[in-house]
Amino acid sequence: MPVRVIQNFGLFWDREHIDWGSRGPGHAGHLKGYLKNSRFPVDFRQQRGIYVLYEGQNIATQRTVYVGQAGARENDLFHRLRNHRDKDLWNRWQRFSWFGFLQVGHNRQLVHRNKTAIGNVAFSAALNQVEAVIMELFEPVKNRQGQRWHGAREYRQLRKDFPSA
Repeated sequence: MPVRVIQNFGLFWDREHIDWGSRGPGHAGHLKGYLKNSRFPVDFRQQRGIYVLYEGQNIATQRTVYVGQAGARENDLFHRLRNHRDKDLWNRWQRFSWFGFLQVGHNRQLVHRNKTAIGNVAFSAALNQVEAVIMELFEPVKNRQGQRWHGAREYRQLRKDFPSA
């Protein structure tokens, strides 16, 4: 059975619907999403993987302004986005997409085992999954085969003002 690199993803999430929390101890904020037919959110703050920032209010005319990596601790997805919001790209992005390496466990928490590796991934599997990410992001009109990253699950953004389940 091939190793899956991309475990889950979120497309075109809106920066305005993130609960950024406060710096220091106290309210940490969240980066929550949910599966299409689920009412139970998952917090993707500590997700690792890649992400893309988009400029423009209209999804049809938006432009990619940044592609980055999210790692561990202060470089996880939430902290990377917060840094872009507060520093160099603060006024240049409205939406983002992310593609995560960490699985969601049965308790709806990210699974952090194998922190330094994904496993022995064949070149063909890695190429299929990277190609799938690019196809999701850019939706090229001539690609008819569809994505080949079997098993990755799309999460939809949970608005910050939505009551938690």
